[in-house]
Amino acid sequence: MERRRPELRLSEEVLRALVEVLEPGARFREARVLSGGLANTNYRVETERGPRVLRLVTRDPASAEKEALLLQELAGLGVPVPRLLGKAPAGAGGSPAPALWQELLPGRTLEEALPALDPRGSAELGRALGAALARVHARQFSEAGDLVARGGELLVSPWTFPGEDPDAPGSLLQRYVRYCLEGTPAGARLGPLGEEVRGFVAEADRRWPSPAPCLVHADFKPCNLFVEEGPQGWVLRGILDWEFAHAGSPYSDYGNLFRARSPTLPAGLEEAFVAGLRAEGVELPQDWALRRACLDLTSALDFLSSERDLPQRHAACLAQVRATLALPLAPEEG
Repeated sequence: MERRRPELRLSEEVLRALVEVLEPGARFREARVLSGGLANTNYRVETERGPRVLRLVTRDPASAEKEALLLQELAGLGVPVPRLLGKAPAGAGGSPAPALWQELLPGRTLEEALPALDPRGSAELGRALGAALARVHARQFSEAGDLVARGGELLVSPWTFPGEDPDAPGSLLQRYVRYCLEGTPAGARLGPLGEEVRGFVAEADRRWPSPAPCLVHADFKPCNLFVEEGPQGWVLRGILDWEFAHAGSPYSDYGNLFRARSPTLPAGLEEAFVAGLRAEGVELPQDWALRRACLDLTSALDFLSSERDLPQRHAACLAQVRATLALPLAPEEG
């Protein structure tokens, strides 16, 4: 997929200075840009104290403090995340972007591991993913919206949409769809599908009341999940990239994980995922797969709303919209 922003390349001089700020005494040896990620830049940095990950937050510099607070809070809740070793604001060491200094996790991404998974491994990771996500979603909020770091705390900034009439009717989901179709390039990219999306979302809203807002990772997919095969089987080592985390519906994360993509998730992982949720006290309704697909439309609309042309991404999103609209969400009789 196309990068949203170019990689941020730092000189060795700046890297050395930044490492000294982030972890005094951890002498810099060498660094290389890590693959993956479409907006921010991650380096693997070798130091005399061991390897580290330097995360440069370029897409939304204000989200760096949010990510730092989340990593610290989630670690205390038993959620596997990289250990935060330090942080620095833009300008530190000559870096033009805020920096997060994290441990380098063992293993590889779930995306890379998928070809090696047998049924047992699929079941082990499915349960681990379900249990971890249940702990994430246990963090509740009073309203939905963006998370902002203020005074060392995570606060919710309720969502509003540019040009929106404050008295316009409709749920949050319907308001977002209206904004995408009428105020962004998504309307033109969808064409006649736009009206089908409106009707589909209206029926979903009528059928399912919104759950209580909780912490949502919002990018919960195989490339952001670090796993490792050990002597006792496969384990989840860490959930990466909390940049898009917000207060919203857990079905957003379910939809992202089980969205159709290549490589596909193996048979058995979904059943084990549900078992992992259940072990943490989360019971899903029978139609949860339909609900997650409906809410995952927001992700497709978000990409289709971009001012930039992203041919591969937009083609995949249009395919996702068509597949979702084909699901059996006809109005119930009676």
